[in-house]
Amino acid sequence: MNQLVSIDSILEPTTALAPATLFGSGQVETILAAIEKYVRAEVFDIATAEGRERIKSVAYKIARSKTTLDEIGKEHVAEIKKQSAAIDAERRTIRERLDALKDEVRGPLTAWEEAEANRISGHEAALVTILSEMHAMATPRQLREHKADLEELAGRDWQEFGDRAVAAFNEAMPKLVARIEAAEQRERDQAELEALRKEKAEREARDERERNQRIADELRATQARIEAERERERAEQRERDRQAAEERAKKQAEEAAARAIEQERQRVAAEEARKAAEKAAQEAAERKRQENKRHRERVHARIKAALLLEMGDAEADRLIRAIASGDIPHVSINY
Repeated sequence: MNQLVSIDSILEPTTALAPATLFGSGQVETILAAIEKYVRAEVFDIATAEGRERIKSVAYKIARSKTTLDEIGKEHVAEIKKQSAAIDAERRTIRERLDALKDEVRGPLTAWEEAEANRISGHEAALVTILSEMHAMATPRQLREHKADLEELAGRDWQEFGDRAVAAFNEAMPKLVARIEAAEQRERDQAELEALRKEKAEREARDERERNQRIADELRATQARIEAERERERAEQRERDRQAAEERAKKQAEEAAARAIEQERQRVAAEEARKAAEKAAQEAAERKRQENKRHRERVHARIKAALLLEMGDAEADRLIRAIASGDIPHVSINY
């Protein structure tokens, strides 16, 4: 790799870069250092067009070098992955084939061990069943069923557990029989207690019913007396109300008669007053009419006296009548 000292040498098609010697061998650092030395040895003149183009060209070659080296590494990794997959497949085949061979060889022993473990665990579970005590509040029926289950276990082929089974039965059965007797006695005591409680409850309920009946009878009698007293008071009240109503009706009738008499008196007085007022009004109107007539006649006489100086008697009368009747415009008589 010593000849890879420039970017151009990396990009030349004839350059052979072996992935196995390039990656994982320290040559990457040699190549990168050579590229950096090569590029930094360049003198770029950004003030000229040629200098700027040279910068673009070198930057492009750096990018191409990166892509070329990365592609070589990518292809190398892909090849390694293919080899790794083939190796993993062979390893898996090794595991599966040898595991199957191991299971084939050990199969009879494994089956025997499992059967032996099941046999021993079955005996131990049966011993646990014998020695286990039921709940303290178990009923006699539940205890008798448990005793029947233990008696069925007595006929089991206990094999090497026979001595332990006998000891377990000798320990458990007397306790279980005693518990059954105690539970049955407790059940009988409970039944007797329940019967006594029931009898007491029935007696108390009967006494309560009789007491309630007596109270109800007394209440009904008291209510009947109260209702009779109320009915008597209501009857007396109705009589008082009737008498008061008669008194009110009598008083109202007397007051109505007095009002009728007074109304008639007022009507007669009002009629007489109306007639008197009407007569007075007529007399006053007549007096006023006569007074007006005399006043008009005096006014007409004074007017006629003034007119007679200019015209005859008949003409003066006609003129005065025409003025009084409003037949002459803009001329009136001030009475």
